[in-house]
Amino acid sequence: MTAGMVVFSGDGGVVFHDAAGEEIGGFAAPWAKDAKNRPVPTRFDIDGQRVHQVIDTSNLTPADFPVVADPPVYVNYTRTSGTLTSYKPNGKYACV
Repeated sequence: MTAGMVVFSGDGGVVFHDAAGEEIGGFAAPWAKDAKNRPVPTRFDIDGQRVHQVIDTSNLTPADFPVVADPPVYVNYTRTSGTLTSYKPNGKYACV
């Protein structure tokens, strides 16, 4: 496994690995909902070590906004010796 690798999990989530190949965290399966609390199609894209959540808004009308997307972030404290240096609770990023 490549150091610092980012890979998809079986449910569409994303898993982060450290230089030793140990799982250190990730994002749960992506989700998004419109203003009426209806699911909106979404997925993660991986670009190197960057993760982007892509939300398909092509079938939404202005009344369907705002769209909320906040997949859970997890950090595996039991396997990493790093320090959590930054965490944004809205799910945008976690830096270990």
